[in-house]
Amino acid sequence: MKIGLLTVYSFNYGSFYQAKALQKQLQDMGHECELINEEFKKNEWKNLFLLYTFHKVIPAFCRPLICKILPQYNTFLKLQKDVATLPQSPASIRKMEEISKRYDCIVLGSDELWSANPGSIRFTPAYFGYGITCPHIAYAPSATLFEIEDEALCEKAREGMNSYCSIAVRDVHSKNVVKKVTGRDVPVVLDPTLLNPFFAEKEDELVAGEYILVYGQHYDEEQRALIKATSEAYDMKIYALGWPQDFADGFLNPETAKEFQQAFVKAAYSFPSTFHGTIFSILHRRPFVSMLNPLRGGKVKMLLEQLQLTDRIYQSGHAEITQQKIDYDVVFDRLADLRKESLHYLEEALKKVNVVSGHNCCGCQACVSICPVHAIEMKENEEGFLYPVVDEKLCVHCGLCKNNCPVNQQKRMKPESVYACRIKDEEQCRKSSSGGAFRLASDAILKQNGVVAGAVFDEQFRVKTIMAQSQTERDAMCGSKYVQSDMTGIYDKIRTALQEQKKVLFTGTPCQCAGVKAFADRNLGELSEGLYLCDIVCHGTPSPRIWKEYLQWRKRQKHSDIRDITFRSKHFGWHKQSMKIDFANGEIIRALTTQDPFYIMYFSHVCHRPSCHSCPFASYERVSDLTMGDFWGIEDLTASNDNVQETLQKLQDEQGTSLVFVNTEKGKWLWEQMKQNADWYQSDLSSCYQAIFENPPKVSPKRSAFWRTYQKDGFDAAVKQYGRLHTREKLVKFVIAPLTKKLGIYNFAQKIYFGKK
Repeated sequence: MKIGLLTVYSFNYGSFYQAKALQKQLQDMGHECELINEEFKKNEWKNLFLLYTFHKVIPAFCRPLICKILPQYNTFLKLQKDVATLPQSPASIRKMEEISKRYDCIVLGSDELWSANPGSIRFTPAYFGYGITCPHIAYAPSATLFEIEDEALCEKAREGMNSYCSIAVRDVHSKNVVKKVTGRDVPVVLDPTLLNPFFAEKEDELVAGEYILVYGQHYDEEQRALIKATSEAYDMKIYALGWPQDFADGFLNPETAKEFQQAFVKAAYSFPSTFHGTIFSILHRRPFVSMLNPLRGGKVKMLLEQLQLTDRIYQSGHAEITQQKIDYDVVFDRLADLRKESLHYLEEALKKVNVVSGHNCCGCQACVSICPVHAIEMKENEEGFLYPVVDEKLCVHCGLCKNNCPVNQQKRMKPESVYACRIKDEEQCRKSSSGGAFRLASDAILKQNGVVAGAVFDEQFRVKTIMAQSQTERDAMCGSKYVQSDMTGIYDKIRTALQEQKKVLFTGTPCQCAGVKAFADRNLGELSEGLYLCDIVCHGTPSPRIWKEYLQWRKRQKHSDIRDITFRSKHFGWHKQSMKIDFANGEIIRALTTQDPFYIMYFSHVCHRPSCHSCPFASYERVSDLTMGDFWGIEDLTASNDNVQETLQKLQDEQGTSLVFVNTEKGKWLWEQMKQNADWYQSDLSSCYQAIFENPPKVSPKRSAFWRTYQKDGFDAAVKQYGRLHTREKLVKFVIAPLTKKLGIYNFAQKIYFGKK
């Protein structure tokens, strides 16, 4: 997904690091994430308007004076270089309604975004969800200073807070605020700096302490006395960070965020009176005592309760606290458990985001078919993929689209049995991409007076899913088509056929099968017993727009219209499949997968649908009754029984062999019909390994560049740069892959090469 992170990040180091940490966590999870530029608040906070407008023109000689009066202005200036490295939305877009159009989801980040108190922090409508028109979740905002007894304030916040798909907060007080305002019982999660402490030094890299560090604005006389006593005991000077202190020996004024962290690394002892100061002391394993201040001491206390470190809170008359050691092994074990809980919330919250407009949408159109008021229609985006768009005027917010989305419904079955097979009819096998398993399955259903749903080319060679009632209509579905099919109208046709008591075989990608299953479970009841689902082993779906552009490019090359296309011709053999295009002028193109530009772009993943890179169905566990694909590696199998070996040898030539997973009882019935007209061999999961059974296809590091080139300079420029193999790809395909096969480590090499990032 493309995520906008709504938080604060440029006025103090704690805010900067929590924003950067959450942004990095979202990026590590595979999402594109940019910070929503803080300048959107100019319209409401006039002091920010003045700051952002005039600080650049303030003479340099005046700035030190202003910094002494306003220490936070000093931090703001120092942070500018670090802030500039963070991806941000354009400062010129200030209306949240317009900002929302940039994203699939907005995440409200950490810090005191829900603190609203006339004496301290102003109510910011956007933080409470107002104006946000895309799905949004909250991760660890704090409402420490929210006046929970102020009924008018609670009423003001209620509608906005209720607009969040999921909420988790940073502390118990904030949990109580959300409960009071919305009635929702929400979890408490870690501040992002504890969830993803990318900046923390490793334990073996920590240096010996050089000074006593104070980080905070307010210290009372007793607290100062303790700090001075510790300084004398260690025979070290006191240095202040963030805010100058008159009892300190010096003031540390780091130039960068990295230098700011080094101030904690080098401290022999730390006395923070701030929330993040306490966190940074813990992450760098420093001895510390937290000095609670009256205004915001509550959130520090809650943090230390969460980490079971309340003994590190200074209480009047307990100076011996500085002598007590901290068992950081125990602390970090506790942190590890809390990180798992917090990360689980974040992962689940993002899954539950209304995928109707998200990059995790697979385009199956189940939401369109399920919507009771027909408020959703499919529209093509700038990459040529179909996405559902909701008509807000019609939408009744029933939640059926989200609750029945197959991305959120991931119940799957592990195969009960695994087979290699080939249709006995040699002519039909030659026409098939592998061993003709689809013909076998569809023949079985058609013989039962059933119907078959599958992908075909239309007159313009666009790919769409239709219904076939005869073998002639079915034959158009045979053969691979490496483009996502348009499912428009197929759900109603499936419903009609089942209502007519006909068996229905639906074939498609796993996500399409999951969409049909979600639709059937929701709408068809017992009728769905007549529905047979067969998914293909899918390696991702490329853009229909790029396919269309490719066809136009080929026609320009040959100055002729296209008459026929075979995606996987066996002209050079099953293991050396090729794109075959027949032109109206009689010319024919046959290009191996290592030569054809569309295939090269497909296998390099530069034009896959974004959801393919986080596909929940890339697994041995399947959603359908049957799974079909190519049985790569069949040539390496042996059998001890002579009769079985004879069949196996027949399947090991270059005619093509299908892989079939039988996943359910219905799948078992269908297989029994199929095998009557097939040569087959029972195998196992380990013998048919493909990387896609463990991980979805990795997103290409060149994907963004590919689309920029295409959108700026057109398809010809894109195909010239990305439609050919470069040196690295040639080395992998022509040297490394064959070598690993000879060495017998090909599957192991695949696991490494295609493994998760």
